[in-house]
Amino acid sequence: LTLLSKASQPVCAPQHLYLIPSPSIMRVFAAILALASMVIAAANPIAAIANNVQGAPAGNALRSRRLTASSCGKSGDLATNVQVVMTPAAPKAGEDYTLTLDFDLPAAVAGGSVKYTASLNGLPVYNDTADLCTDLSNSGNSCPLAAGHNTITSTGKMYDVSGTIKSKAKWTDTSGAALLCWGFEQSN
Repeated sequence: LTLLSKASQPVCAPQHLYLIPSPSIMRVFAAILALASMVIAAANPIAAIANNVQGAPAGNALRSRRLTASSCGKSGDLATNVQVVMTPAAPKAGEDYTLTLDFDLPAAVAGGSVKYTASLNGLPVYNDTADLCTDLSNSGNSCPLAAGHNTITSTGKMYDVSGTIKSKAKWTDTSGAALLCWGFEQSN
């Protein structure tokens, strides 16, 4: 902080002092606010990603919103025929939506982990690993995942964001083998 008088000269007398934060303090404060928004929304990681992580309101965000939810898996993943669907396809701020994940498994999966990552305008803001079955139960789904076709759903409310949010959830089984990956991106 810098102490300045009304004439913008350093002073010793306290009667006309103003506290002006330095630019580096202001940048740190802005980064802390952005991170805090992500952390608060991420209390349940599935909900945090599916709920599109609440950010600062933006007056023009709805005019040019681009929203995608898709598979980010690779050819070696155990799950096949992975489909990610958002209903409605382009929810507006404040609107409820359902995210549906359909996939096929060659064998039952009794447990595993989920690696969550998220970035805001290219800056990493969330990176966590959670127990797959615990997270599935937190969103109203359950383990074990059966061999054959599976459908996982998660619901939430769409929030306005300013900029681009990209998030991924990578599922692995208890041996560490990749099950599937799904991602979510919103930009305006």
